[in-house]
Amino acid sequence: MAVKMKTAYSKMKNQDVTAKYVEEHPQLKEGLECHKCRKDVSHKNGHFRAEAWIPTHFTRKPGVNHEEWCKYNTIGQVTVLAKKSDDNILESVKKNKFTFRLTMIHEPLKDLGKQSTPSTNKSGNTNPPKNKSYVSKGKLSSYLATMQKILELRKAVEDDDSNELESSIEIQMYGKKIKWPNFYYNQEKYLDAYNYLKSPEFKRHPICIEGIVNKVISFKQGDRYAVNLRFGKKDKNIEQIPAASILISQNDIPSETFEPGQHIVVCALCTANEGEQKDNNGKIINKYFNIRASLYHKNQLVIFKEDEEL
Repeated sequence: MAVKMKTAYSKMKNQDVTAKYVEEHPQLKEGLECHKCRKDVSHKNGHFRAEAWIPTHFTRKPGVNHEEWCKYNTIGQVTVLAKKSDDNILESVKKNKFTFRLTMIHEPLKDLGKQSTPSTNKSGNTNPPKNKSYVSKGKLSSYLATMQKILELRKAVEDDDSNELESSIEIQMYGKKIKWPNFYYNQEKYLDAYNYLKSPEFKRHPICIEGIVNKVISFKQGDRYAVNLRFGKKDKNIEQIPAASILISQNDIPSETFEPGQHIVVCALCTANEGEQKDNNGKIINKYFNIRASLYHKNQLVIFKEDEEL
């Protein structure tokens, strides 16, 4: 297993070179090695994948693996990611199988015991309200750390040119163990997410959804609104359209946070249902396979910067 590299060693120049430099000087595409373990690598120019730009990079050649100690060995990278975590995020490692224990907000903070105004007793000391617990800043920070770890795992999986790592990662959340392919879904995999969520055993299930904001729609009643993402990859039947929406309260995350074109990732308990669009004669012209995610805190959300490398 291996990850994408920005730097390699050129035997033609007898020095390290960047992927960008080789893209500009294609005669250097031969005689490239990993600048750490000296295994043969090849160069790939920058290109689009779906709607995301994949920058130019080096990758291992087919059948060639980096040394286990090399920083570009995927298993090594995930092991380092797990061991450097100070929140016991790594549940277990068995024969290169990783289980990560993650926590995430799944209901409004007020229902989790959001702090309310304490009462004052006769001695002048304040007493916390009965039957109330507190969501500490430390706890909220752990939720943010969860999103950071998810994105680090996402990058490791995407950079793995052997496509083997995703089968080695398992997420433990809300008492469920979820294989990575069943946990993280980009725009091309919304239909997979819908089919997974429609399992009879699920009412709500934790997954991550990555996509591009299409529009923000305010509801007529209350302070809730929906962030609709661009449609996912359609099935062979053009009438079947996977659609992902995020439901949020203005009090939790203001709607001004979102704007069309933003690239975002959310982690939440999600549901799935089917909707229809009919023409004037009552004929079904589109079927929508809807995925619904409810957000209750900004730490469930990551908005990529425009110049951020994906």
